[in-house]
Order: sequence, then structure tokens, then C-alpha cells
Amino acid sequence: NPAQFVYEKFIVDVINGINPNIEVNLYGFQLSKEINDKLAIDRVNEKLRRKINIIQYDGSNMNDLIESYYCNSFALKTLFHSLVLSLKAQHKIISISYNVKVDNLQQALQLKNTFISLKQLKDKRTQIKVVDEINGFFSTHIDRKIQINNNPEFNFEKDAKKHFEYIDNMLGKK
Repeated sequence: NPAQFVYEKFIVDVINGINPNIEVNLYGFQLSKEINDKLAIDRVNEKLRRKINIIQYDGSNMNDLIESYYCNSFALKTLFHSLVLSLKAQHKIISISYNVKVDNLQQALQLKNTFISLKQLKDKRTQIKVVDEINGFFSTHIDRKIQINNNPEFNFEKDAKKHFEYIDNMLGKK
């Protein structure tokens, strides 16, 4: 699939451009016959010049995944469900617009400056801009986890578990 190749090359180039002192986590949410995030993550990982952490949701590791996911501060999103979780966790977000669900959510929340179209993935300037934004963010950001934990109305773990339960029900895992 040519679009998949362009997408994966963009992800590889961005990750390789990120400051090596910044920890990078790749999350896989779907592992079915139709959609297999693990295969895409493995293809990306083979081309990287740096170590990353890979966390694949398998239906039994919800708590570990939620805890790890929550600890992130910045998210480059491609999946609808990961976008929802990152919005709830108050991550700084850049989203690759690949699907009408993602587009509709971004438009509804007026996130126009946070997404990249599939056409833009081929443009080297887009990759450089994303890398610069990520590296710049981590050179100046305050730990968002600390800020979120101080908000008594915020319960990421509870809301994320509801989201995973919904996904599991949709996929027939429960």
C-alpha cells in the first residue's frame, strides 16, 4: 500500500530526528486480522536508528498501557482512539489526519493547527517542522503529569478504562 509506505517513512524520519535524550513510546491498540498495529510498528522499528519503547494492547494489559500512556506529555497521533485518550490526558498533540472520524473530531474541537494531512507527509518540510516542534516542546515543557494530578476532577485512569472496555466490546474481546 503506497499510502502506508509514505506514512511509515514519515514516522521513521520523525522518530529518527527526535533528540535521542527524549524517550519515544509507540503504542499499538489493534491486533486483529483486519488491522494489525504490531506489524506496522515492527516495520517502523526495523528502520529506526534509535531505541524506542513498544507497548501493544492485547486485552490483558490495560492497566499497564494506561499508566504508560498517561505519563507521556506529547503525542503524534494516527488512530482515533489514541487521539481521544491523548485529549483526555491533556497531551500536546499533533495528529495525522487519515480518517473521517479523526477529521470530524478535530474539526468539532477546533484543532485545526494540530493535524497533518496525508498529502503533507511526503513534504520534507512537514517532517522537519514536526521534529522541531517535538524537540522544542521538550526543551521547555513542564511535566504535565504533575499538573494533571493536581486537578481533583481529573481521572484519566477511570475514563481510559471505560474507553478500552468500549473498544474490547466492539472487537468482541469481552
